[in-house]
Amino acid sequence: MSFLSPIYFLFLLTIPIVIILYLLKTKRQVLVVPSIYLWKRYTREELRYSVLKKFLKDILLLLQILAIILLTLGLVKPGIFSYVRARNVIFIIDTSCSMQAKDIKPTRFDSAKRKALELVDSLDRGTNISLFSSDSKTRFLLDYTTDKRRVKEVINSLSPTDTEGNIIDTLDYIEKLGKKPDIIYLFTDGAFDRDIPSSLPIEVFTFARDSNNVGITNISARDTGIKGEKEIFIRIENFSKDKRSVPLQVWEDERLIETSTLNLNPGEKRSVTVGPKRFSGMVKAIIYPNDLLSVDDRAYLTFPRVKPSVLLVTRENPYLEIALSLANIGVLDKVDTFDQTVVSRYDIVIFDGTAPKEVLPGNYVFIGKIPENIPLQVADIETDPVILRVDSTSPIMRFIDLKGITIKRAVVFESNQGEALIETKDGSILWSYDGNLGRIVAFGFYPEESSLIESSSFPVLVNNIIDWLGENPSPGLASTGDVIKLRTKEMNEIVTVITPYGVIKRITDERRSIAFGDTYKVGVYSFRSSLGNIDVGVNLCSSSESNISPRVSSMEYKGDLIYREKTLLNTDIWRLIALSYLGIIFLEGYLFYNRRLA
Repeated sequence: MSFLSPIYFLFLLTIPIVIILYLLKTKRQVLVVPSIYLWKRYTREELRYSVLKKFLKDILLLLQILAIILLTLGLVKPGIFSYVRARNVIFIIDTSCSMQAKDIKPTRFDSAKRKALELVDSLDRGTNISLFSSDSKTRFLLDYTTDKRRVKEVINSLSPTDTEGNIIDTLDYIEKLGKKPDIIYLFTDGAFDRDIPSSLPIEVFTFARDSNNVGITNISARDTGIKGEKEIFIRIENFSKDKRSVPLQVWEDERLIETSTLNLNPGEKRSVTVGPKRFSGMVKAIIYPNDLLSVDDRAYLTFPRVKPSVLLVTRENPYLEIALSLANIGVLDKVDTFDQTVVSRYDIVIFDGTAPKEVLPGNYVFIGKIPENIPLQVADIETDPVILRVDSTSPIMRFIDLKGITIKRAVVFESNQGEALIETKDGSILWSYDGNLGRIVAFGFYPEESSLIESSSFPVLVNNIIDWLGENPSPGLASTGDVIKLRTKEMNEIVTVITPYGVIKRITDERRSIAFGDTYKVGVYSFRSSLGNIDVGVNLCSSSESNISPRVSSMEYKGDLIYREKTLLNTDIWRLIALSYLGIIFLEGYLFYNRRLA
Protein backbone atom coordinates (compact mmCIF):
# COMPACT_ATOMS: atom_id res chain seq x y z
CA MET A 1 0.00 0.00 0.00
CA SER A 2 1.19 3.49 -0.81
CA PHE A 3 -0.32 6.96 -0.79
CA LEU A 4 -0.25 9.50 -3.59
CA SER A 5 -0.78 12.56 -1.29
CA PRO A 6 0.58 11.63 2.16
CA ILE A 7 0.68 15.27 3.28
CA TYR A 8 -3.03 15.03 4.11
CA PHE A 9 -2.28 12.63 6.99
CA LEU A 10 -1.81 15.82 8.99
CA PHE A 11 -5.60 16.03 8.99
CA LEU A 12 -5.58 13.22 11.63
CA LEU A 13 -4.31 15.77 14.13
CA THR A 14 -7.90 16.96 14.46
CA ILE A 15 -8.85 13.72 16.32
CA PRO A 16 -7.30 14.79 19.66
CA ILE A 17 -9.08 18.12 19.33
CA VAL A 18 -12.45 16.34 18.95
CA ILE A 19 -11.74 14.17 22.02
CA ILE A 20 -10.78 17.19 24.12
CA LEU A 21 -13.94 19.03 23.11
CA TYR A 22 -15.98 15.93 24.00
CA LEU A 23 -14.46 15.78 27.49
CA LEU A 24 -14.95 19.49 28.09
CA LYS A 25 -18.61 19.59 27.11
CA THR A 26 -21.07 21.16 29.59
CA LYS A 27 -22.17 18.90 32.52
CA ARG A 28 -25.68 18.69 34.08
CA GLN A 29 -26.82 21.42 36.44
CA VAL A 30 -27.39 20.39 40.16
CA LEU A 31 -30.75 21.47 41.61
CA VAL A 32 -32.16 21.15 45.21
CA VAL A 33 -35.77 19.84 45.29
CA PRO A 34 -38.11 19.12 48.30
CA SER A 35 -39.07 15.61 47.17
CA ILE A 36 -38.27 12.99 44.53
CA TYR A 37 -41.39 10.92 45.16
CA LEU A 38 -42.76 11.65 41.73
CA TRP A 39 -39.36 10.87 40.09
CA LYS A 40 -38.98 7.30 41.41
CA ARG A 41 -40.62 5.73 38.38
CA TYR A 42 -38.56 7.90 36.06
CA THR A 43 -35.39 6.98 37.97
CA ARG A 44 -36.05 3.26 37.51
CA GLU A 45 -36.50 3.77 33.75
CA GLU A 46 -33.39 5.93 33.63
CA LEU A 47 -31.33 3.17 35.26
CA ARG A 48 -32.77 0.66 32.81
CA TYR A 49 -31.55 2.68 29.76
CA SER A 50 -28.38 4.21 31.28
CA VAL A 51 -26.07 1.63 29.68
CA LEU A 52 -27.64 2.20 26.26
CA LYS A 53 -27.38 5.99 26.63
CA LYS A 54 -23.76 5.74 27.67
CA PHE A 55 -23.09 3.57 24.65
CA LEU A 56 -24.90 6.06 22.40
CA LYS A 57 -22.83 8.91 23.78
CA ASP A 58 -19.57 7.00 23.20
CA ILE A 59 -20.55 5.77 19.73
CA LEU A 60 -21.16 9.35 18.57
CA LEU A 61 -17.57 10.12 19.50
CA LEU A 62 -16.36 7.00 17.71
CA LEU A 63 -18.36 7.90 14.61
CA GLN A 64 -16.83 11.38 14.58
CA ILE A 65 -13.34 9.90 14.81
CA LEU A 66 -14.15 7.37 12.09
CA ALA A 67 -15.47 10.16 9.86
CA ILE A 68 -12.19 12.05 10.24
CA ILE A 69 -10.22 8.90 9.38
CA LEU A 70 -12.29 8.25 6.25
CA LEU A 71 -11.98 11.87 5.14
CA THR A 72 -8.21 11.65 5.58
CA LEU A 73 -8.04 8.42 3.56
CA GLY A 74 -9.92 10.06 0.73
CA LEU A 75 -7.49 12.97 0.68
CA VAL A 76 -4.26 10.92 0.76
CA LYS A 77 -5.41 8.81 -2.25
CA PRO A 78 -4.32 5.30 -1.30
CA GLY A 79 -2.70 3.18 -3.97
CA ILE A 80 -1.38 -0.33 -4.14
CA PHE A 81 1.61 -1.91 -5.82
CA SER A 82 0.15 -4.48 -8.15
CA TYR A 83 1.40 -6.66 -10.95
CA VAL A 84 -0.46 -5.51 -14.06
CA ARG A 85 -0.23 -6.14 -17.77
CA ALA A 86 1.98 -3.15 -18.65
CA ARG A 87 2.43 -2.24 -22.33
CA ASN A 88 3.65 0.70 -24.37
CA VAL A 89 1.09 1.04 -27.15
CA ILE A 90 1.19 3.43 -30.12
CA PHE A 91 -1.93 4.34 -32.06
CA ILE A 92 -1.47 5.67 -35.63
CA ILE A 93 -4.55 7.20 -37.24
CA ASP A 94 -4.39 7.62 -41.03
CA THR A 95 -5.69 11.15 -41.78
CA SER A 96 -4.84 11.20 -45.48
CA CYS A 97 -7.33 12.22 -48.16
CA SER A 98 -8.40 8.72 -49.21
CA MET A 99 -9.80 8.17 -45.70
CA GLN A 100 -12.68 10.46 -46.76
CA ALA A 101 -13.99 7.81 -49.18
CA LYS A 102 -17.59 6.82 -48.51
CA ASP A 103 -17.54 3.11 -49.33
CA ILE A 104 -17.91 2.55 -45.56
CA LYS A 105 -20.62 4.71 -44.04
CA PRO A 106 -20.32 7.48 -43.15
CA THR A 107 -16.64 7.48 -44.19
CA ARG A 108 -13.57 5.31 -43.82
CA PHE A 109 -12.14 7.79 -41.33
CA ASP A 110 -15.21 7.78 -39.07
CA SER A 111 -15.12 3.98 -39.00
CA ALA A 112 -11.41 3.97 -38.16
CA LYS A 113 -11.91 6.49 -35.38
CA ARG A 114 -14.77 4.49 -33.90
CA LYS A 115 -12.64 1.32 -33.88
CA ALA A 116 -9.74 3.19 -32.24
CA LEU A 117 -12.01 4.43 -29.45
CA GLU A 118 -13.32 0.91 -28.84
CA LEU A 119 -9.78 -0.43 -28.65
CA VAL A 120 -8.75 2.24 -26.13
CA ASP A 121 -11.60 1.15 -23.85
CA SER A 122 -10.59 -2.51 -24.15
CA LEU A 123 -6.96 -1.99 -23.11
CA ASP A 124 -5.90 -3.01 -19.60
CA ARG A 125 -5.57 -0.49 -16.83
CA GLY A 126 -2.01 0.87 -16.69
CA THR A 127 -1.41 0.59 -20.45
CA ASN A 128 0.74 3.47 -21.74
CA ILE A 129 -0.80 4.90 -24.91
CA SER A 130 0.90 7.26 -27.37
CA LEU A 131 -0.90 8.77 -30.36
CA PHE A 132 0.20 9.78 -33.88
CA SER A 133 -1.64 10.92 -36.98
CA SER A 134 -0.24 10.37 -40.45
CA ASP A 135 -0.89 12.09 -43.78
CA SER A 136 1.74 14.03 -45.75
CA LYS A 137 3.28 14.77 -42.36
CA THR A 138 3.80 12.73 -39.22
CA ARG A 139 2.17 14.44 -36.25
CA PHE A 140 3.06 13.44 -32.69
CA LEU A 141 -0.20 14.13 -30.87
CA LEU A 142 0.18 12.60 -27.43
CA ASP A 143 3.06 11.19 -25.40
CA TYR A 144 2.68 7.96 -23.43
CA THR A 145 -0.13 8.27 -20.91
CA THR A 146 -2.45 5.98 -18.97
CA ASP A 147 -5.24 8.57 -19.10
CA LYS A 148 -7.72 6.92 -21.45
CA ARG A 149 -10.09 9.86 -21.25
CA ARG A 150 -7.39 12.19 -22.61
CA VAL A 151 -6.52 9.74 -25.40
CA LYS A 152 -10.15 9.55 -26.51
CA GLU A 153 -10.47 13.35 -26.45
CA VAL A 154 -7.54 13.68 -28.86
CA ILE A 155 -8.86 10.93 -31.15
CA ASN A 156 -12.28 12.59 -31.27
CA SER A 157 -10.66 15.90 -32.23
CA LEU A 158 -9.03 14.44 -35.37
CA SER A 159 -10.32 14.99 -38.89
CA PRO A 160 -8.96 13.88 -42.28
CA THR A 161 -6.88 16.22 -44.44
CA ASP A 162 -6.81 16.62 -48.23
CA THR A 163 -3.16 15.58 -48.42
CA GLU A 164 -1.30 12.50 -49.59
CA GLY A 165 -0.63 9.71 -47.15
CA ASN A 166 2.82 8.64 -46.00
CA ILE A 167 2.31 5.82 -43.53
CA ILE A 168 5.71 4.25 -44.15
CA ASP A 169 7.55 7.45 -43.22
CA THR A 170 5.55 7.55 -39.98
CA LEU A 171 6.52 3.95 -39.20
CA ASP A 172 10.17 4.73 -39.98
CA TYR A 173 10.00 7.67 -37.57
CA ILE A 174 8.52 5.52 -34.80
CA GLU A 175 11.12 2.81 -35.41
CA LYS A 176 13.83 5.36 -34.54
CA LEU A 177 12.23 6.42 -31.25
CA GLY A 178 14.16 5.80 -28.04
CA LYS A 179 11.21 4.24 -26.22
CA LYS A 180 10.17 1.25 -28.30
CA PRO A 181 6.47 0.31 -28.36
CA ASP A 182 5.34 -3.20 -27.52
CA ILE A 183 2.71 -2.95 -30.23
CA ILE A 184 1.59 -0.44 -32.86
CA TYR A 185 -2.06 -0.23 -33.82
CA LEU A 186 -2.47 1.24 -37.32
CA PHE A 187 -5.90 2.43 -38.46
CA THR A 188 -5.84 2.98 -42.23
CA ASP A 189 -7.56 2.19 -45.51
CA GLY A 190 -4.45 0.45 -46.84
CA ALA A 191 -4.42 2.70 -49.93
CA PHE A 192 -0.64 2.74 -50.30
CA ASP A 193 1.85 0.62 -52.22
CA ARG A 194 4.94 0.28 -50.03
CA ASP A 195 5.24 -2.72 -47.73
CA ILE A 196 5.01 -2.34 -43.98
CA PRO A 197 8.37 -3.16 -42.30
CA SER A 198 8.20 -6.73 -41.03
CA SER A 199 10.43 -5.89 -38.06
CA LEU A 200 7.73 -3.81 -36.37
CA PRO A 201 5.23 -5.24 -33.84
CA ILE A 202 2.23 -3.91 -35.72
CA GLU A 203 -1.43 -4.76 -35.97
CA VAL A 204 -3.26 -3.20 -38.93
CA PHE A 205 -6.96 -2.39 -39.08
CA THR A 206 -8.05 -1.53 -42.63
CA PHE A 207 -11.24 0.26 -43.58
CA ALA A 208 -11.88 0.01 -47.34
CA ARG A 209 -14.15 -1.96 -49.63
CA ASP A 210 -14.24 -0.37 -53.08
CA SER A 211 -12.06 1.46 -55.63
CA ASN A 212 -14.77 3.42 -57.45
CA ASN A 213 -13.06 6.76 -58.04
CA VAL A 214 -12.17 9.11 -60.89
CA GLY A 215 -9.90 12.03 -60.08
CA ILE A 216 -7.97 14.99 -61.48
CA THR A 217 -4.36 13.92 -60.97
CA ASN A 218 -2.55 16.85 -62.57
CA ILE A 219 -3.10 20.45 -63.62
CA SER A 220 -0.38 22.70 -65.02
CA ALA A 221 0.23 25.55 -67.43
CA ARG A 222 2.99 26.58 -69.81
CA ASP A 223 3.77 29.82 -71.58
CA THR A 224 3.53 29.52 -75.36
CA GLY A 225 5.79 32.54 -75.79
CA ILE A 226 3.22 34.29 -77.95
CA LYS A 227 1.75 37.49 -76.52
CA GLY A 228 1.47 36.10 -73.01
CA GLU A 229 -0.72 33.19 -74.08
CA LYS A 230 -0.68 30.01 -72.02
CA GLU A 231 -1.93 26.46 -72.33
CA ILE A 232 -3.45 24.56 -69.42
CA PHE A 233 -3.08 20.79 -69.16
CA ILE A 234 -5.49 18.70 -67.10
CA ARG A 235 -5.10 14.95 -66.50
CA ILE A 236 -8.02 12.77 -65.38
CA GLU A 237 -7.63 9.12 -64.32
CA ASN A 238 -10.20 6.37 -63.85
CA PHE A 239 -9.27 4.13 -60.89
CA SER A 240 -12.53 2.20 -60.83
CA LYS A 241 -13.10 -1.23 -62.34
CA ASP A 242 -15.80 0.00 -64.70
CA LYS A 243 -15.91 2.23 -67.75
CA ARG A 244 -16.92 5.74 -66.72
CA SER A 245 -18.45 8.70 -68.57
CA VAL A 246 -17.25 11.84 -66.79
CA PRO A 247 -18.38 15.43 -67.54
CA LEU A 248 -15.60 18.06 -67.35
CA GLN A 249 -15.98 21.81 -66.98
CA VAL A 250 -13.24 24.45 -66.93
CA TRP A 251 -14.01 27.90 -65.57
CA GLU A 252 -12.08 31.17 -65.57
CA ASP A 253 -13.52 33.11 -62.66
CA GLU A 254 -17.29 32.94 -63.33
CA ARG A 255 -17.00 32.23 -67.06
CA LEU A 256 -17.24 28.70 -68.51
CA ILE A 257 -14.43 28.34 -71.06
CA GLU A 258 -14.39 24.58 -71.72
CA THR A 259 -16.82 21.69 -71.39
CA SER A 260 -16.61 18.09 -72.53
CA THR A 261 -17.48 14.53 -71.55
CA LEU A 262 -14.70 11.97 -71.17
CA ASN A 263 -15.33 8.25 -71.70
CA LEU A 264 -12.69 6.48 -69.65
CA ASN A 265 -11.93 2.77 -69.59
CA PRO A 266 -10.84 1.15 -66.29
CA GLY A 267 -7.36 2.41 -65.42
CA GLU A 268 -7.28 4.89 -68.31
CA LYS A 269 -5.61 8.32 -68.13
CA ARG A 270 -6.77 11.20 -70.32
CA SER A 271 -5.17 14.62 -70.81
CA VAL A 272 -7.16 17.68 -71.81
CA THR A 273 -5.58 20.88 -73.16
CA VAL A 274 -7.26 24.25 -72.70
CA GLY A 275 -5.98 27.19 -74.75
CA PRO A 276 -3.75 28.72 -75.89
CA LYS A 277 -5.19 31.96 -74.55
CA ARG A 278 -4.41 34.80 -72.19
CA PHE A 279 -5.50 33.82 -68.70
CA SER A 280 -5.83 36.50 -66.06
CA GLY A 281 -8.23 35.14 -63.45
CA MET A 282 -8.57 31.99 -61.41
CA VAL A 283 -9.00 28.79 -63.42
CA LYS A 284 -11.03 25.96 -61.91
CA ALA A 285 -11.41 22.47 -63.39
CA ILE A 286 -14.32 20.33 -62.17
CA ILE A 287 -15.39 16.78 -62.99
CA TYR A 288 -18.67 15.12 -62.04
CA PRO A 289 -17.93 11.38 -61.72
CA ASN A 290 -20.41 10.51 -58.93
CA ASP A 291 -17.82 8.40 -57.12
CA LEU A 292 -16.65 7.66 -53.57
CA LEU A 293 -14.15 10.52 -53.15
CA SER A 294 -15.02 14.12 -53.98
CA VAL A 295 -11.83 15.97 -52.99
CA ASP A 296 -10.02 15.12 -56.26
CA ASP A 297 -12.97 16.20 -58.42
CA ARG A 298 -11.70 19.80 -58.59
CA ALA A 299 -8.43 21.62 -59.15
CA TYR A 300 -7.44 25.28 -59.13
CA LEU A 301 -4.88 27.36 -61.01
CA THR A 302 -4.12 31.06 -60.64
CA PHE A 303 -1.82 33.50 -62.40
CA PRO A 304 -0.75 35.95 -59.70
CA ARG A 305 1.34 39.00 -60.35
CA VAL A 306 3.93 38.92 -57.60
CA LYS A 307 5.97 42.12 -57.35
CA PRO A 308 9.59 41.11 -56.67
CA SER A 309 11.93 42.54 -54.06
CA VAL A 310 15.12 44.02 -55.53
CA LEU A 311 18.53 44.81 -54.05
CA LEU A 312 20.60 47.34 -56.02
CA VAL A 313 24.35 47.25 -55.34
CA THR A 314 25.77 50.53 -56.67
CA ARG A 315 27.74 53.57 -55.62
CA GLU A 316 25.52 55.99 -57.47
CA ASN A 317 23.51 55.64 -60.68
CA PRO A 318 20.54 58.04 -60.89
CA TYR A 319 19.59 56.83 -64.39
CA LEU A 320 19.24 53.23 -63.27
CA GLU A 321 17.50 54.20 -60.04
CA ILE A 322 14.88 56.26 -61.90
CA ALA A 323 14.24 53.39 -64.34
CA LEU A 324 13.87 50.94 -61.45
CA SER A 325 11.44 53.27 -59.67
CA LEU A 326 9.19 53.01 -62.74
CA ALA A 327 9.41 49.20 -62.92
CA ASN A 328 6.97 46.71 -61.45
CA ILE A 329 8.86 46.26 -58.15
CA GLY A 330 7.51 45.59 -54.69
CA VAL A 331 10.60 46.43 -52.62
CA LEU A 332 13.75 48.27 -53.75
CA ASP A 333 16.75 48.56 -51.41
CA LYS A 334 20.09 50.16 -52.30
CA VAL A 335 23.52 49.42 -50.80
CA ASP A 336 27.06 50.31 -51.89
CA THR A 337 28.72 47.10 -50.64
CA PHE A 338 27.48 43.55 -51.09
CA ASP A 339 26.83 41.06 -48.28
CA GLN A 340 26.34 37.48 -49.51
CA THR A 341 24.19 36.59 -46.50
CA VAL A 342 21.35 38.92 -47.57
CA VAL A 343 20.82 37.34 -51.00
CA SER A 344 18.05 35.07 -49.73
CA ARG A 345 16.04 38.11 -48.63
CA TYR A 346 15.58 39.38 -52.20
CA ASP A 347 14.10 38.03 -55.39
CA ILE A 348 16.55 39.95 -57.60
CA VAL A 349 20.03 41.40 -56.99
CA ILE A 350 21.45 44.00 -59.42
CA PHE A 351 25.22 44.63 -59.46
CA ASP A 352 26.13 47.95 -61.07
CA GLY A 353 29.84 48.21 -61.85
CA THR A 354 30.75 45.54 -59.30
CA ALA A 355 30.44 41.78 -58.89
CA PRO A 356 31.44 39.21 -56.25
CA LYS A 357 33.91 36.50 -57.13
CA GLU A 358 31.15 33.88 -56.98
CA VAL A 359 27.39 33.94 -56.51
CA LEU A 360 24.90 31.48 -55.11
CA PRO A 361 21.92 30.38 -57.23
CA GLY A 362 19.45 33.25 -57.63
CA ASN A 363 18.25 35.98 -59.98
CA TYR A 364 20.90 38.54 -60.92
CA VAL A 365 21.70 41.48 -63.19
CA PHE A 366 25.39 42.24 -63.79
CA ILE A 367 26.36 45.56 -65.37
CA GLY A 368 29.96 45.97 -66.53
CA LYS A 369 31.45 43.12 -64.45
CA ILE A 370 30.63 39.43 -63.99
CA PRO A 371 31.50 36.77 -61.36
CA GLU A 372 33.76 33.83 -62.15
CA ASN A 373 31.30 30.99 -61.59
CA ILE A 374 28.66 31.85 -64.22
CA PRO A 375 28.90 30.21 -67.69
CA LEU A 376 30.07 33.40 -69.40
CA GLN A 377 33.52 34.62 -70.42
CA VAL A 378 34.91 37.95 -71.57
CA ALA A 379 36.11 37.57 -75.18
CA ASP A 380 37.13 41.10 -76.11
CA ILE A 381 36.60 44.80 -75.53
CA GLU A 382 35.08 46.86 -78.34
CA THR A 383 35.12 50.61 -78.79
CA ASP A 384 32.09 52.13 -80.48
CA PRO A 385 30.54 48.72 -81.17
CA VAL A 386 27.85 48.45 -83.81
CA ILE A 387 24.70 46.49 -82.97
CA LEU A 388 24.14 43.85 -85.64
CA ARG A 389 21.40 41.63 -84.19
CA VAL A 390 18.71 41.88 -81.52
CA ASP A 391 16.79 38.80 -80.31
CA SER A 392 13.30 40.29 -80.50
CA THR A 393 11.72 36.92 -79.61
CA SER A 394 13.00 37.16 -76.05
CA PRO A 395 10.55 38.63 -73.52
CA ILE A 396 13.42 40.84 -72.32
CA MET A 397 13.68 42.57 -75.71
CA ARG A 398 9.95 42.97 -76.22
CA PHE A 399 9.03 46.50 -77.40
CA ILE A 400 12.70 47.53 -77.48
CA ASP A 401 13.89 49.75 -80.37
CA LEU A 402 17.68 50.11 -80.58
CA LYS A 403 17.87 51.94 -83.90
CA GLY A 404 20.33 54.81 -83.67
CA ILE A 405 21.63 53.73 -80.26
CA THR A 406 25.35 54.39 -79.84
CA ILE A 407 27.67 52.78 -77.29
CA LYS A 408 31.11 54.19 -76.39
CA ARG A 409 32.68 50.99 -75.10
CA ALA A 410 31.54 47.41 -74.43
CA VAL A 411 32.85 44.13 -73.10
CA VAL A 412 32.08 41.33 -75.55
CA PHE A 413 30.94 38.00 -74.06
CA GLU A 414 31.11 34.47 -75.34
CA SER A 415 29.25 31.45 -73.96
CA ASN A 416 27.92 28.09 -75.06
CA GLN A 417 24.95 28.54 -72.76
CA GLY A 418 22.23 31.14 -72.41
CA GLU A 419 20.97 33.54 -75.06
CA ALA A 420 22.71 36.43 -76.84
CA LEU A 421 20.18 39.27 -76.74
CA ILE A 422 22.28 42.00 -78.40
CA GLU A 423 25.17 41.04 -80.68
CA THR A 424 28.01 42.90 -82.38
CA LYS A 425 30.53 41.55 -84.87
CA ASP A 426 32.65 40.00 -82.10
CA GLY A 427 29.96 38.56 -79.84
CA SER A 428 27.17 39.44 -77.42
CA ILE A 429 27.03 42.56 -75.27
CA LEU A 430 23.71 41.68 -73.57
CA TRP A 431 23.23 38.07 -72.47
CA SER A 432 20.60 36.10 -70.54
CA TYR A 433 20.71 32.74 -68.81
CA ASP A 434 18.09 30.45 -67.28
CA GLY A 435 19.57 27.36 -65.65
CA ASN A 436 20.92 25.77 -62.48
CA LEU A 437 22.29 29.08 -61.20
CA GLY A 438 18.90 30.73 -61.60
CA ARG A 439 18.17 33.55 -64.03
CA ILE A 440 20.90 35.99 -65.01
CA VAL A 441 21.15 39.05 -67.27
CA ALA A 442 24.61 40.45 -68.03
CA PHE A 443 25.33 43.86 -69.62
CA GLY A 444 28.68 44.22 -71.40
CA PHE A 445 28.32 47.99 -71.34
CA TYR A 446 27.26 50.71 -68.94
CA PRO A 447 23.93 52.23 -70.06
CA GLU A 448 25.07 55.68 -68.96
CA GLU A 449 27.98 55.34 -71.49
CA SER A 450 25.46 54.97 -74.29
CA SER A 451 22.57 56.87 -75.79
CA LEU A 452 20.24 54.15 -74.48
CA ILE A 453 19.54 56.14 -71.30
CA GLU A 454 18.13 58.94 -73.46
CA SER A 455 15.78 56.53 -75.22
CA SER A 456 12.27 55.55 -74.13
CA SER A 457 13.40 51.95 -74.56
CA PHE A 458 15.66 52.10 -71.48
CA PRO A 459 12.92 52.04 -68.78
CA VAL A 460 11.05 49.47 -70.89
CA LEU A 461 14.17 47.28 -71.03
CA VAL A 462 14.67 47.57 -67.26
CA ASN A 463 11.02 46.69 -66.63
CA ASN A 464 11.22 43.70 -69.00
CA ILE A 465 14.31 42.43 -67.17
CA ILE A 466 12.59 42.79 -63.79
CA ASP A 467 9.47 41.02 -65.08
CA TRP A 468 11.53 38.16 -66.52
CA LEU A 469 13.74 37.70 -63.47
CA GLY A 470 10.87 38.07 -61.01
CA GLU A 471 8.47 35.86 -62.92
CA ASN A 472 7.16 32.81 -61.11
CA PRO A 473 8.49 29.77 -62.98
CA SER A 474 5.05 28.18 -62.53
CA PRO A 475 1.56 29.61 -62.02
CA GLY A 476 -0.01 30.10 -58.62
CA LEU A 477 -0.05 26.41 -57.87
CA ALA A 478 0.84 24.12 -54.96
CA SER A 479 0.01 20.68 -53.64
CA THR A 480 -1.78 20.11 -50.36
CA GLY A 481 0.80 19.94 -47.59
CA ASP A 482 3.27 22.19 -49.44
CA VAL A 483 4.84 25.26 -47.83
CA ILE A 484 4.00 28.50 -49.65
CA LYS A 485 6.69 31.18 -49.28
CA LEU A 486 6.02 34.87 -49.90
CA ARG A 487 7.83 38.15 -49.30
CA THR A 488 6.41 41.51 -48.27
CA LYS A 489 7.68 45.08 -47.97
CA GLU A 490 8.26 45.18 -44.23
CA MET A 491 9.54 43.05 -41.38
CA ASN A 492 6.96 42.08 -38.76
CA GLU A 493 4.18 42.83 -41.22
CA ILE A 494 0.84 41.13 -40.61
CA VAL A 495 -0.21 39.02 -43.60
CA THR A 496 -3.82 37.89 -43.77
CA VAL A 497 -4.33 34.44 -45.30
CA ILE A 498 -7.84 33.53 -46.42
CA THR A 499 -7.99 29.73 -46.57
CA PRO A 500 -10.76 27.23 -47.40
CA TYR A 501 -11.11 26.60 -43.65
CA GLY A 502 -10.92 30.15 -42.27
CA VAL A 503 -8.87 33.34 -41.93
CA ILE A 504 -5.35 33.15 -40.48
CA LYS A 505 -2.89 35.94 -39.72
CA ARG A 506 0.87 35.52 -39.90
CA ILE A 507 3.76 37.90 -39.21
CA THR A 508 6.75 38.20 -41.54
CA ASP A 509 10.24 37.47 -40.22
CA GLU A 510 13.42 39.55 -40.42
CA ARG A 511 13.73 38.56 -44.07
CA ARG A 512 10.31 40.08 -44.77
CA SER A 513 8.95 36.67 -45.67
CA ILE A 514 6.46 34.11 -44.43
CA ALA A 515 6.38 30.36 -44.89
CA PHE A 516 2.80 29.13 -44.77
CA GLY A 517 2.48 25.36 -44.43
CA ASP A 518 -1.10 24.86 -43.25
CA THR A 519 -2.24 23.92 -46.76
CA TYR A 520 -4.09 20.76 -45.77
CA LYS A 521 -7.34 21.54 -47.63
CA VAL A 522 -7.92 21.83 -51.39
CA GLY A 523 -8.90 25.31 -52.55
CA VAL A 524 -7.65 28.83 -53.20
CA TYR A 525 -5.42 30.50 -50.58
CA SER A 526 -5.43 34.31 -50.73
CA PHE A 527 -2.49 36.20 -49.21
CA ARG A 528 -3.16 39.87 -48.44
CA SER A 529 -0.19 42.10 -47.66
CA SER A 530 1.32 45.47 -48.53
CA LEU A 531 2.15 44.06 -51.97
CA GLY A 532 -1.52 43.40 -52.71
CA ASN A 533 -3.45 40.16 -53.05
CA ILE A 534 -1.83 36.93 -54.20
CA ASP A 535 -3.99 33.86 -54.86
CA VAL A 536 -2.52 30.36 -54.94
CA GLY A 537 -4.43 27.26 -56.01
CA VAL A 538 -3.77 24.27 -53.74
CA ASN A 539 -4.73 20.84 -55.11
CA LEU A 540 -4.47 17.16 -54.26
CA CYS A 541 -3.47 16.04 -57.79
CA SER A 542 -2.05 12.71 -56.65
CA SER A 543 -2.47 9.44 -58.51
CA SER A 544 -1.43 7.44 -55.45
CA GLU A 545 -4.06 9.13 -53.25
CA SER A 546 -6.87 9.09 -55.82
CA ASN A 547 -6.32 5.35 -56.17
CA ILE A 548 -8.46 4.47 -53.15
CA SER A 549 -8.33 0.70 -53.65
CA PRO A 550 -6.90 -1.09 -50.58
CA ARG A 551 -3.47 -2.55 -51.31
CA VAL A 552 -2.66 -3.46 -47.69
CA SER A 553 -5.08 -5.70 -45.80
CA SER A 554 -5.71 -6.09 -42.09
CA MET A 555 -3.03 -8.00 -40.22
CA GLU A 556 -2.79 -9.27 -36.66
CA TYR A 557 0.44 -9.29 -34.69
CA LYS A 558 1.27 -12.79 -33.43
CA GLY A 559 4.18 -11.94 -31.14
CA ASP A 560 4.30 -12.08 -27.35
CA LEU A 561 3.09 -8.68 -26.17
CA ILE A 562 2.36 -9.33 -22.49
CA TYR A 563 4.74 -8.89 -19.62
CA ARG A 564 3.97 -8.22 -16.01
CA GLU A 565 5.38 -5.28 -14.11
CA LYS A 566 5.06 -4.08 -10.53
CA THR A 567 3.32 -0.73 -10.88
CA LEU A 568 1.82 1.74 -8.41
CA LEU A 569 -1.84 2.11 -9.30
CA ASN A 570 -4.45 4.48 -7.98
CA THR A 571 -7.11 2.06 -6.82
CA ASP A 572 -9.88 4.62 -7.31
CA ILE A 573 -11.54 3.76 -3.94
CA TRP A 574 -12.15 7.39 -3.08
CA ARG A 575 -15.76 7.05 -4.24
CA LEU A 576 -16.32 4.20 -1.75
CA ILE A 577 -14.60 6.25 0.96
CA ALA A 578 -16.79 9.25 0.18
CA LEU A 579 -19.96 7.14 0.36
CA SER A 580 -18.83 5.63 3.67
CA TYR A 581 -18.12 9.10 5.04
CA LEU A 582 -21.58 10.34 4.07
CA GLY A 583 -23.14 7.22 5.59
CA ILE A 584 -21.39 7.84 8.90
CA ILE A 585 -22.51 11.48 8.93
CA PHE A 586 -26.13 10.44 8.40
CA LEU A 587 -25.86 7.69 11.05
CA GLU A 588 -24.37 10.14 13.57
CA GLY A 589 -27.19 12.59 12.91
CA TYR A 590 -29.80 9.87 13.30
CA LEU A 591 -28.37 8.67 16.62
CA PHE A 592 -28.01 12.22 17.93
CA TYR A 593 -31.63 13.00 17.05
CA ASN A 594 -32.90 9.82 18.77
CA ARG A 595 -30.85 10.65 21.88
CA ARG A 596 -32.53 14.03 22.10
CA LEU A 597 -35.94 12.34 21.97
CA ALA A 598 -35.02 9.69 24.56
